[in-house]
Amino acid sequence: MFQRNAAIALLIFLGSFAVYRANDGYLCTNDSAPNSLLFFNAVENRTFAFDAFAKGYLYDSGGGYIFTTAPNGHLEPIYPIGAALLASPIYLAEYLAERSHGPFPSITDPAFDATRFADEKLAAGILAALAAAVFFLCALRYAPLTPAVVATFAFAFGTEMWSIGSQALWQHGPVALVTLVMMAALLSLDDRPKGFRALALAGLAAGFLFTIRPTAAAFSIAGFAFAAERTGRKSWVFVLAALAGAAPGLWWNLAIFHTLLGGYTSVLSAYAFTFAQAAGSVPGLLVSPNRGLLVFSALVVLSAVGAFRALRARDSRSRLLIYSSAACALTFANYVFFLNWNAGATFGPRYLTELMPTAGLLLTYALPKRIDFSSSRLRAAWAIAAILIGASAFVQFVGVNGDPKTNWSEVPTDISFDKNRVWQWHDGQIWRDALATYRLWAANPTFTAGYANGFNGEIEKIAHDGDSISENETLAVFSGSKLALSVTMKNTGSSPWYGYTSGFGLGQTRLRVRYLDSAQRTILDRDLFLPGAAGNGGRTEAAGDVDVPAQPGDYTAVFDIDVAGNARIGSRHVGARSIRIRVVGEPGGSS
Repeated sequence: MFQRNAAIALLIFLGSFAVYRANDGYLCTNDSAPNSLLFFNAVENRTFAFDAFAKGYLYDSGGGYIFTTAPNGHLEPIYPIGAALLASPIYLAEYLAERSHGPFPSITDPAFDATRFADEKLAAGILAALAAAVFFLCALRYAPLTPAVVATFAFAFGTEMWSIGSQALWQHGPVALVTLVMMAALLSLDDRPKGFRALALAGLAAGFLFTIRPTAAAFSIAGFAFAAERTGRKSWVFVLAALAGAAPGLWWNLAIFHTLLGGYTSVLSAYAFTFAQAAGSVPGLLVSPNRGLLVFSALVVLSAVGAFRALRARDSRSRLLIYSSAACALTFANYVFFLNWNAGATFGPRYLTELMPTAGLLLTYALPKRIDFSSSRLRAAWAIAAILIGASAFVQFVGVNGDPKTNWSEVPTDISFDKNRVWQWHDGQIWRDALATYRLWAANPTFTAGYANGFNGEIEKIAHDGDSISENETLAVFSGSKLALSVTMKNTGSSPWYGYTSGFGLGQTRLRVRYLDSAQRTILDRDLFLPGAAGNGGRTEAAGDVDVPAQPGDYTAVFDIDVAGNARIGSRHVGARSIRIRVVGEPGGSS
């Protein structure tokens, strides 16, 4: 039996890893950059400080928020180091493999981003696949083989573990893995009368949860409650091991930041414990079309059924899921009162990934214990489960394949600043990503030989804050501000334009904005995005906020109509127009 289960767990790891790696593109963001750079920075620059990244490409791409100046005067990431430590063996292997092919590239060079994204996705995929394998071993403690395998499939491919945990090195995937290791160790107490080693492993994992993400300590408390209930006075082993697991995080926080929460102290002000905050975030996190848990992982309906049955169960193992469900409730409440509960640039409810180990294991109480279609009740139960799990897996599938191309959370406006987009039904995230996924296999009309020849257009009007700007005037703006632009364009060619709602990645029509200095060097290059499609003679408008150069001076802002990837139209600048910009004042001003 042990050999069979181990073999299946290995197959689950390999299969999950293969699926997690199969999609093209990266969902990595600036949030996960410190986790993907910490090991390389320590080895190459021989320091844990990130001073070498001050005002580098991460800052230029809007990632300055991930760093802060610590009391020691060095630039440090605001995020905990647990995820980076957990992934460090993988990064060591990646580093040695890359060094075997020659000198390691400079990690502060913008060109390193491609390597960083690839290494990060690989590390995240390995950790997420390990989580799926450990989940299966936990599920076997609650159910026979068939429902355990179904629950594992649901966890691995029907939740944010696929679109979030396996694609980038946010803290959420590592939290899920370490939570499952803790639960597996606690569940193994059934096999070990004394259980000292199991308690030590569970405690070590529980403490390390704090090192990964302090808010995950809710699951550590749930683990301790179960350990104390099962082992009584022997739970001191759990406590001592937990202190050892938390030690790296505590050392980092106290040594670098002189506080228990480390860089996370800076986000304490990002909470609002008000009814108005909860009134917006609770429905947004649960049922909104672009961030709702029940929309992106409908299978949690079955988890709710499983929680009800676990409460009625009399077996001791159900107590662990009850305590873990309470931890899920606390974690959910934490994000309810967090101002940025929509999680910024992401696919679906990213923060709730941490709830998925418990939600997945609760399925073992909701699913029938066997496949038996002789009973109409069992047929109905399996049919409902198949629909909910299948729908959840489909949503995750279109997310991992479509979102790297659509970047829905930031196009046309950044959801961090436009929170109403979570309720946007037209051009919703799932729909646009489903279109982009379809485009992976459907013929792309912009790839045809004649498309480039027929691509043409003109820019009719450029406006700032609603006021039209002529090429003869100079627009004065503050350094560090943004231009609120709206640009009207007309398609004068025979080839249609395809905007961001079309699902195209390559081949999408965009309005390019380039800032040139007095030497005609490009200082900044940004895009504005077109909605919908426009055929011959059709008009459309690109609107949005565009960064201005940080350094004061006189610039020329050049506008032209472009195609994403630039492969269809070559180096032509279609419909080029320009305006003069004078940047004045101090960084951080407003226009």
